[in-house]
Amino acid sequence: MVNELTVLETAIQNNNTLTQTSVSGLQSALLSFQTCWAGVKTDTIPDACKTGDTSK
Repeated sequence: MVNELTVLETAIQNNNTLTQTSVSGLQSALLSFQTCWAGVKTDTIPDACKTGDTSK
């Protein structure tokens, strides 16, 4: 998600127009974040949201 937001921020700073691809990528990242956050709140984190050290 950070990558998508960085691309968006750079486009804004450079006065570039937003492409449909950029918007779609951001929408996808936000949906993924929403899914993972819902899992965190219910202590049922989906496997797709787990990265790195999951022993904590």
